[in-house]
This record gives sequence, C-alpha cells and structure tokens, in this order.
Amino acid sequence: MSGGARGGTRGGASSRVVAAPGGRRDRRPGSRAGRSLTAFGVYALLMGCGLFAAPDLTLDLLRTARTTEHWVRLLGATAMLLGSYYIVAGRAEVRVLIRASLWGRIALATAFGVLVVAGIAPMLLLGIAGNEMLGVLWTTLALRADAVADAVADTHASAREGAAR
Repeated sequence: MSGGARGGTRGGASSRVVAAPGGRRDRRPGSRAGRSLTAFGVYALLMGCGLFAAPDLTLDLLRTARTTEHWVRLLGATAMLLGSYYIVAGRAEVRVLIRASLWGRIALATAFGVLVVAGIAPMLLLGIAGNEMLGVLWTTLALRADAVADAVADTHASAREGAAR
C-alpha cells in the first residue's frame, strides 16, 4: 500500500478534513511534511510580496542597501511564484517536490553563506540562511515522522485485513 492511512500521500492529492474550533470543517495538508512545505511557501510568498510591492521597506528590514533597479522586483515576483508552487505542492502532498525542495533550500543557504564569506553580502544574510536550514530540518524530520506513521498505519491495516479473513 503506497499511501498509508492518508491515501496517496506519496504523490497524490490528499488532504484530510478535520473539525476546526466552533464545529467548522477545515482542510489541511494530511502530513507533517506537507504542512512544512506549505509554511515555507507562505514565507516565500510573503517575502516576494514585500520585495515586489515595497522593495525599499523590505530591504530596510533586511538591513540591505536600497535600490532603484528593477531586479529586486523581479526577484520578488519569482519568490511569489515559487511560494505559490510550494503551497500547492505542500497541500497536494507532492512528496517528490517536498524532497526536492530540501536540496534547493540547502543550495540556497550555501550560496548565501558563500556571498557573506566573500564579502559581497551583509552578515544578516547568514540569518536568512539559518532560517532556510531550520526549514530544511523541519521538513526532513517531518518526512521521517510521516514515513513512520505510514508504516504503522500500513501494519495496522494489514493486521485488520488478516483478522477479517
């Protein structure tokens, strides 16, 4: 059984419906890894919105020199696009993209570190790189916890099937 109790969590579009406070029903990603990628997507989307709509304010918050060049808004638009992809992939439980995002985020954090060490970027970028690595750790641990939960659910399902015979 590939998806465990959540039904297709390894690559299909699977969300569970849960009761929210007040009796409302709310759709959330069905796995820890899906939630972690969704959260990263929201972070990237918000950062992108800031760079696109208010670059000077965002650059001031990042303690980086302001610019009148268009590249910062292009970067913001790109971050918004990637953030939206991550949100969709996290909610749809696209495990291959969840795993691939780990390598991309590690590469990005490494690139940020190289820019700081080379004296090209401010030290604050190390904080952003650290934030990226915390996200990588969260997603990695979530993937492992989901694998354990899926294995336990599969074991219980197999035991129920065997008992029903």
